[in-house]
Amino acid sequence: MPLTPDDKNFLKAIYNNLKPEQALQPGDPRYEPVYERPGCDKPTEELLRKIQLSDGESTLYFSGFRGSGKTTELYRLSEQLRQQGYVVLYADAVRYINPAPPIATSELLIALAGVFSEALHEQGIDTAGETYWTRHYNWLQKPTST
Repeated sequence: MPLTPDDKNFLKAIYNNLKPEQALQPGDPRYEPVYERPGCDKPTEELLRKIQLSDGESTLYFSGFRGSGKTTELYRLSEQLRQQGYVVLYADAVRYINPAPPIATSELLIALAGVFSEALHEQGIDTAGETYWTRHYNWLQKPTST
């Protein structure tokens, strides 16, 4: 059945009020298990399986529309991995970069190095006594030789 103009306006208002910082944490009673319906593959189970089968580090991409539950599912996956003894680093690079304009690979890599360094530091994992940002700042302060 097609949506009425009122329905479209209602859905538009909800969609535009979705904010990444409002992602649901594991165990939140508002969580709707949309992937627990017959015929649905649970994205976190697929990612968990690939992580468990990997002999080393792995790179996995997880995408979807705003408000589709990506961050909530990643929080759930992080919790599952921690319970199994994995070290999980969740880092939101958007806190450090503006995603609107194109970004140079070097800028992205610098931001990611800083973000993951902070995530390690927050978990109490030794990062040589200082974060990447501190080391980077100190390096920038060094006088240049002529």
